[in-house]
Amino acid sequence: MNECIFPLDNVEAFIRNNKVHIERTEFGLKWNSGPGVVEITIQPLNLKLNDGRVVAEQVILSYSSPTIAQFDSEYVSELQKFTLLSTFIPSTSASKGILVSKVGIFDTDKVAAEKIYAPLIAQEASIIAWHCETLVNGISSCNSDLSPLTSTDKLPPYSQSEYEVLKELLESLGHFTSIDEYGITTEFPWDLGAVSRSFKDGLTKKELLKAGYDSEFVELAGGNTALFELRVSNHPMYGSGILSLLKLPLNLEDNDAVNLSNRLNYWELMSPELPPLFGSWSPSKGTVVFVSFIPTHFCISVPGLIHNITMWAKIRALNVRAVLKDSEVLH
Repeated sequence: MNECIFPLDNVEAFIRNNKVHIERTEFGLKWNSGPGVVEITIQPLNLKLNDGRVVAEQVILSYSSPTIAQFDSEYVSELQKFTLLSTFIPSTSASKGILVSKVGIFDTDKVAAEKIYAPLIAQEASIIAWHCETLVNGISSCNSDLSPLTSTDKLPPYSQSEYEVLKELLESLGHFTSIDEYGITTEFPWDLGAVSRSFKDGLTKKELLKAGYDSEFVELAGGNTALFELRVSNHPMYGSGILSLLKLPLNLEDNDAVNLSNRLNYWELMSPELPPLFGSWSPSKGTVVFVSFIPTHFCISVPGLIHNITMWAKIRALNVRAVLKDSEVLH
């Protein structure tokens, strides 16, 4: 295999340390796990974007099995609620169903590939088959001590000062943001000029006008936003970790939300220039939400990860807004 940015040797050593028999393929790694097969594939791309940036390669982690091949889109949507860093892609007439993560690596991403992408991909790869088959067997809640992970009862290693620094950054970028001891909430603009849905409140509008803000600004500022939340939470299978949610301001019927979430997951998988597909789109109360859960076990090896997750959400919101702007789901 040609030289690549992603440190495949490090990931292979990590997986082998778990006593797994790995086959080194032309494009990556492959091994049997349970009734299925786990693969890590590196695809050389050299994709030049309009802004001059270059996506050098794409790394795909996937788990395929006979059970996933039978999943329909509605069942997949139910399973997405328990996602960690992978998303279920249902079977179609043209392709088999898989559980998958993806990251496009830019030619300037060497440090990120070593310090962020590789540790997360390696750890997700070590449990991806267990995760899928446990859910297939009808177990979506269990004593976290029975999972393949450690540190399930420990809080993620991120300090309050890290949340405060992140809040300052988001506010400097114009995003309405709040924090508490367990996480951060911010809003990314969906409508032109939108700052926060809270500005729709009549009393808030009056206060802003009284403070001297222009009436047009005040009206636009109360437009629709994509709500992002990142906080310490507990997964029903893996215990403590970081849960992140990016909720779009849509008003959808249940079937439309299911269909849109599946479309967005596939769109992300096929778009290497987007932020890492570490999580999944899932239907939720009339809209769709990008959800990701990173167990404390994973967080320990990636300092400062909450900053990356938040910036990925900001870019994701911008890109999904662009791809949906002419769609009927926005009207």
